[in-house]
Amino acid sequence: MVKFGLAFAGLLSGMILSAIGFNQAVAQQTDEALTLLRLPYIVVPITGTLLAIFIMRNYDLDEEKAHEIRLALEARRGVTEPT
Repeated sequence: MVKFGLAFAGLLSGMILSAIGFNQAVAQQTDEALTLLRLPYIVVPITGTLLAIFIMRNYDLDEEKAHEIRLALEARRGVTEPT
């Protein structure tokens, strides 16, 4: 699965560079290419964050619930670890 992720990341990087007009043969990229190169560094994390927020929107977990889960797990294991 890791190899697939790395392959996908490489493919996506190449597609982004191609789409923005990045030219590896020149020493100085155009201002447009540099501006467009910055966009994936903004758009990809924002998209991932919004996706995570959307997925977790109904996840009901607060301090009390987390404490209950921890106690139940400790009871199941029969071992209480210091906190």
